[in-house]
Amino acid sequence: MHPSGLHLLVTNEAQEPMYVIAIPGGSEREVLPGQTSEFVWSGIQPGSVEVVCYPVSEPSHDGRATQELTVVDPDRLFTSSDV
Repeated sequence: MHPSGLHLLVTNEAQEPMYVIAIPGGSEREVLPGQTSEFVWSGIQPGSVEVVCYPVSEPSHDGRATQELTVVDPDRLFTSSDV
């Protein structure tokens, strides 16, 4: 965990634009073919997060394989926006 949120570095090796999304809490981000992009999601809290990539040409990520990540926050940097 970083003070600004979860940072994820993504490289698109596909031949078409791809979306990447972190579930729960992350919005879709587009990565163009051959590009590497760093995304920051500030609303993701420590715990399990699933990341999925899918072509922009598809209507959703439903049915796509996901990769589970564990977000740790040993320095207790995360602060909830819920008050």
